[in-house]
Amino acid sequence: MATANTMYGARSSGTSLPDQPMQPLRGGTLTLDFANTIDVHADERDAFSPGYANVLTWYLHAGLIDSREATSLLRTARRNPKDAATVRRRIVALRDATRAIVVALHHGTPPASADLALLDQERLESDRHGRHVVRGDHLVWTFDESKELDGILWPVAREAVRFLSDSNMPRVRECAADTCDRLFLDTSKNGSRRFCNAATCGTATRVRRFRERLHEGSAGEGHGAIT
Repeated sequence: MATANTMYGARSSGTSLPDQPMQPLRGGTLTLDFANTIDVHADERDAFSPGYANVLTWYLHAGLIDSREATSLLRTARRNPKDAATVRRRIVALRDATRAIVVALHHGTPPASADLALLDQERLESDRHGRHVVRGDHLVWTFDESKELDGILWPVAREAVRFLSDSNMPRVRECAADTCDRLFLDTSKNGSRRFCNAATCGTATRVRRFRERLHEGSAGEGHGAIT
């Protein structure tokens, strides 16, 4: 069956999710993984673009929904493409605001008031759809079962507020690799972790710097020979 780009997803017939490569989840928390769905070092590669189906693919990848929920939401999106496009824009806006707030707090600067207002707005909306229930000897927060397209916003909005108010915020780091801007939670004992992944970004950075030193050494030897 021929497929085409649509308002609800890319290359999707409405019955299956788009086949797109997923980046490893290296943030260490849902909020940072959510913020990492855009990569400014890769031509603004956005896991949530161009449509709602792409959002569902990432949510499935992150374990926030299962395949049954993804299929049901995709069918609803196909029937309501304008609504799906609106929800995708809200998710992108929440993601961008969340990332901007994390980066601002990490650098010790005040987050933009517009970003804080958007986060509060989505968190208040999420609270309208949840409640506390008893589980064993304690309470847990749960969301009402919903088939609404914007239901996928609720858990990330609530979790973002929780994480940004958490004592672990000082452990947030930005990957030190020149070609990576992923955020991650440094859980090392001495707080010295510099890369989102030592085997990829760390190794690539060390290899690049080693080659730069070799090049600088060769240039210096050549200059000495001429003089």
